[in-house]
Amino acid sequence: TEIAIALAAYKRERGRYPIKLADLTPKFLKEIPLDSFTERNLIYKKADKGYTLYSIGPNLEDNGGISSEDAEDWNYDLVVRVPTKREPEP
Repeated sequence: TEIAIALAAYKRERGRYPIKLADLTPKFLKEIPLDSFTERNLIYKKADKGYTLYSIGPNLEDNGGISSEDAEDWNYDLVVRVPTKREPEP
């Protein structure tokens, strides 16, 4: 959550998301929080209009940013995606 808020503040100020999370320090975050499951860096992937930020989650496997909404089993990551995936309109 801290990182998502810092990413929003960065975008508001600079008009775009950063290339890497390290660009958030020290102005937007004192330090980048680590993935609480691995004590390693969270995974951040900048996209054209947003980003995907995720933790590998409790299964300790990188499932490529697949969220629990998209997974068919317990193989999912804890994901923040901007813009969010939207359901197609009927």
